Amino acid sequence: RLGEISLKLDVRTVTKDPVVIKEIVISAPQVTYELGPNGSNIDAIKRNINAYVGKGKDKPKEKGTAKNSEKKEGRKLVIEHLYIRNGKISIGSTLMQGKTLSAPLPDIHLTDIGKKKGGATAGEVAEKVFDSISIGVGSAVAKVDPRKMLGAAKEGIAGFEGAIKERAKGAADSVKRLLLGN
Repeated sequence: RLGEISLKLDVRTVTKDPVVIKEIVISAPQVTYELGPNGSNIDAIKRNINAYVGKGKDKPKEKGTAKNSEKKEGRKLVIEHLYIRNGKISIGSTLMQGKTLSAPLPDIHLTDIGKKKGGATAGEVAEKVFDSISIGVGSAVAKVDPRKMLGAAKEGIAGFEGAIKERAKGAADSVKRLLLGN
C-alpha cells in the first residue's frame, strides 16, 4: 500500500516532453516482505520491473521497431524530488506460518530522476524507485533480531503441527466411524 501521496507539478510542462514533477511525497507506505523457498516477493517484483523495462534482454531490435517502442513508452518524466517517509515493513516467511514481524522502512529521498537524459520513462522511474525501496527493505530486514524471526517461525511451526494433529485425529475418528458403522 502506498499510503498518502502528494504531487507538485510544474504546470508549464504538462503539454511538453519531459513533464517536470517538482516533488512527490509518499507518506506511510506499507511494504510486505515475504521470504519463501524461491526468494522474496520483493525479488520477484524487481524481476518483473526489470523485464518490463527491458533489462537482461540481449535481443537486437528488429528493423523498424525502435520507433514503435518509443511511441509505446509514452511521455518522459523528470522528478526533482521524490520522498518516501514513515513507511512500515511487515516481514513474513513460509516458515513463520502467517506470523509477521514489523520494522520501519528507512526514509528515502531521490533527486533529479531522469534529469541527465532529458527524461525517464514510467518504467525507468518505477525501476529507480523500487531499487531504492528494495535497498531500504533489505537494510530494515537485516536489522531485525534473528531471535524474533526464529521465535515467530517456531510459533508458526507449532501452530502448523497442531493443525496437522487435529486433522489427523479427525481423519482417524472418521475412519473409526466408517469401520464401526457409527
